[in-house]
Amino acid sequence: MKGELVVAKQTKIRTGQVESLPVLIEEAGDHARFAWDEFFALHNQNTKRVYRIAVERFLHWCHERELRLTNILPGHVAEYIANLAHGKTGQSASDATRSLYLSAIRHFLDVLVQRHAMILNPARSVRGPAMNGNEGKTAPLPEQAVPEFLESLEDDSLVGLRDRAIIGTLLYTAARRGAVAKLRLKDFWTDSTQFYLRFFEKGGKERNIPVRHDLQEWITAYIDAAGIVDEPPESPLFRAAINRSGRLGEEGLKPAGVSKLVKRRLKAAGLPVDVFKAHSFRATTITNLLGKEEALQDVQELAGHSDSRTTQRYNHSGKKIKRNLVEKIGF
Repeated sequence: MKGELVVAKQTKIRTGQVESLPVLIEEAGDHARFAWDEFFALHNQNTKRVYRIAVERFLHWCHERELRLTNILPGHVAEYIANLAHGKTGQSASDATRSLYLSAIRHFLDVLVQRHAMILNPARSVRGPAMNGNEGKTAPLPEQAVPEFLESLEDDSLVGLRDRAIIGTLLYTAARRGAVAKLRLKDFWTDSTQFYLRFFEKGGKERNIPVRHDLQEWITAYIDAAGIVDEPPESPLFRAAINRSGRLGEEGLKPAGVSKLVKRRLKAAGLPVDVFKAHSFRATTITNLLGKEEALQDVQELAGHSDSRTTQRYNHSGKKIKRNLVEKIGF
């Protein structure tokens, strides 16, 4: 039926519920069903949700045109991506959304090929929209503003100590807010010579990043003040505050809570919250290191990027128009 996702009931029972599959997958048989299960087991919850929407919409589009998995052509994929629109508004999708959908479809069809549900991947030869990948969209903080901002973080309250430790972690590890929110007590560890933070990043990557001495002091001061040093190792490291009491509860801070406290601290320091956000600290660190001509491979490793081009997009160093140039405009 037009306008609705057409799915077939899958007989397999998972977690007490009957799940549904797109008709094209159900009709293609066991190999396709196995590929479906495998593909969505490979990703974390956020990626799984986004990829599932992208793949289901594409398969529904193919079903409406009476296509089967085995006769989907590159032209079909290209047509779908070119005409992609937002489901709710009907407006044309952005280039970033088109690229995301194409990536999801391409990776899913790869799994179908690997599991012998298709012979060739028709999305492999389809080019995504041209995007400006020279630099990331997240603005880094001006380097001269960083020391003053860090000085503005008070250390005379429990919430202040927590916020300083979190912001220091964002800045000095280049970790994403979600990875910082997931930290547990046991993820701040030492091998007796050096302290580390153990992060679980996008794609299930586990990374151990050395902790510099000032950040080590900030995290230790927070743990001592919070009185959580002897709590179970699986306990959350950074705790959510109990309303405005100045006390912390037992629950871990969520990624949205990290964004909220960063916004509050930026605003208090007089920095524009419509320009800077939690991800700005990651961009600031990567830009700073690349501007010092540190090895791209080392910075890429710190950022946890699988492709060095992604790291380079964060490099805002040398991209500012200097005032002495505009002063030379001859009128």
